Amino acid sequence: MNSAPTHPTVLAVNDEPNVLGLLTVLLEREGYKVIAAESGTRALELAFKIEPDIIISDVVMPLMDGFELCHRLKEDSRTAFVPVLLMSAVRTGAADSLNGLVAGADDYLEIPFRRQELLVKVARLTERHRVERHYREIVEESADIIYTRDMDGHITSINEAGARFFGRTAEELVGVPLSALVGEERAAKDIAEAQQITSQEPMRWVNCLNDAEGTERYLEGIITLERDAQGEPVGVRGVVRDITERMRVEEAMRESEERYRALVEQSSDGILIIDIETKRILEANPAYCKLLGYTSEEMIELTLNDVVTTSSERIDESIGRVLIGGYHFIGERQHRRRDGSLVDVEVSVNSVSFGGKQVLCAVVRDITERKRAEEALRDNEKRYRDLFENANDLIYTHDLKGNFTSLNKAGERITGYTRDEAVRMNIAQVVVPDHLEKAREMIARKTSEEVSTVYELDINAKDGRRVSLEVSTRLIYGDGRAIGVQGIARDVTERKRAELALAQQVKRETLINRISGAV
Repeated sequence: MNSAPTHPTVLAVNDEPNVLGLLTVLLEREGYKVIAAESGTRALELAFKIEPDIIISDVVMPLMDGFELCHRLKEDSRTAFVPVLLMSAVRTGAADSLNGLVAGADDYLEIPFRRQELLVKVARLTERHRVERHYREIVEESADIIYTRDMDGHITSINEAGARFFGRTAEELVGVPLSALVGEERAAKDIAEAQQITSQEPMRWVNCLNDAEGTERYLEGIITLERDAQGEPVGVRGVVRDITERMRVEEAMRESEERYRALVEQSSDGILIIDIETKRILEANPAYCKLLGYTSEEMIELTLNDVVTTSSERIDESIGRVLIGGYHFIGERQHRRRDGSLVDVEVSVNSVSFGGKQVLCAVVRDITERKRAEEALRDNEKRYRDLFENANDLIYTHDLKGNFTSLNKAGERITGYTRDEAVRMNIAQVVVPDHLEKAREMIARKTSEEVSTVYELDINAKDGRRVSLEVSTRLIYGDGRAIGVQGIARDVTERKRAELALAQQVKRETLINRISGAV
């Protein structure tokens, strides 16, 4: 049973009790659980203990300032992934914001700030942290080794399964050359093969490697290239599965049907022996019978066509590949249970000798839970996109030259331009001329300590209306450098008109009073 959802926990750090109190009130009204710390030292203790969803820290504090606190949090594996929002009423320059990002901060907020600006930043960072944490949990809990490396063969990340296999911590393995883990010859071959990949298709391999205890293990790997925006390869992502048990089963079957039977009966994966000519199921182990809901007696009355959803033509094609290569990884398929429902499985097939006859041995793994986890990730990403699209405020992004790259539905409604029209435009085409220089300053982030991060800009809507916007922007970073700007804008046209009308009314009343007094 899933536990009830919990409210995000915020660790607020500030040496000013009044500011802590204000943050607590603002955030608790929105449903956050707020824990306060009045120093950087106390914040470190609490962060390691309570595992917050976000840390909001003042920059200027005695003994340990916000930059140092952020640096310590990011270098400790327990808190490295917790988002940090730095804020300051004193350190408000562009250089200070940059220093915060260098220290590892995820965002920077200048005081005074608008309540909505704070809440938007906190909501964005906590949601991102929740999605990323869910993904990391899936990766860390996986029985497969999941790793990344650069194109020269140096490990850049590895999960807990990989750390256990090599008998070292994940932190110790980062930066280690592949040759130190798999040997010079194997590493050189893997690096060369990865550099020769030209398609988007993953590359598969099977190899033997000794684990940390010196035991020889059979590993099956799938690697894909990570590419930059220009399509150039920048790294390798690999998923490696320990298939030792499966390989031992196949070896045991070749050596002795009795030894094969003992191993197959105990396997958690489904294992089938199939007649090549008739496609009849000759044997099925208990795991596969349980998966589909048949007894072993019922199972041997069936053929492949009774339990798989794949067409006969594709089945024949797969059998042909096995007969040519001896082993064929078919991939993800769906098998049909006795009650007619379908189950997601991963299938690999080999050609083996059974009873003096060449047959197919299929190993079937239930991947239902993995598919559910993948679906949950897709749902989370969809919810995030829905938040973007359904926001009441205009949300947009553009590159450092001012060319728009995205626009949400509220932006389409306010400006009159469609998303497709907007991404073919530059800010110079929509910002009114006398406000254009201010817009360009937002891109360059040439803000002094006296200038607020919130701007007012007027733009020309598609129908010619002049629309007043209250805009908050932040830089978007990629590969450690600024690559664009994200803006959140609120339509304040009516408010500005009301303020102008009120000022004109006051002016008229003042003039009338002066005339009356003169008479």
